[in-house]
Amino acid sequence: MAELKQESEKLLLQQLASTEAVVWSPYDAHEAAQTLSELLTTAKQEGNA
Repeated sequence: MAELKQESEKLLLQQLASTEAVVWSPYDAHEAAQTLSELLTTAKQEGNA
């Protein structure tokens, strides 16, 4: 079951990385935004590797 979750997460990250969306929140969520940015950057690098 954990493998399925990892595959779903990887697929979602690949889908997010393939878009050029800008995530913006009116709340003070800099840390969450930074984490998402790092995940997307990693996913893009892996996708282009």
